[in-house]
Amino acid sequence: MGRWAAGICAVALVWLAAAAAGDLEPDELERAFPIVEPDYGHTKLRLSQQGLDAIRRIETPIAVVGVSLNLVFGRALL
Repeated sequence: MGRWAAGICAVALVWLAAAAAGDLEPDELERAFPIVEPDYGHTKLRLSQQGLDAIRRIETPIAVVGVSLNLVFGRALL
């Protein structure tokens, strides 16, 4: 999976997680949170503990949606 495709997947997952988090405290997921972050050299992606913790608090079903497109189309998609 390319770097941009992984980023698009992360954005989609954050959006779905926030939408599915209706049972949590109102302020818990009112803001975006990262699921993956670039490593220090910006050559790989690593999982974000903050995002994983937020996902663990969601009790309703969530789905991961992945989209792999050209970068130009990806911006229009988001």
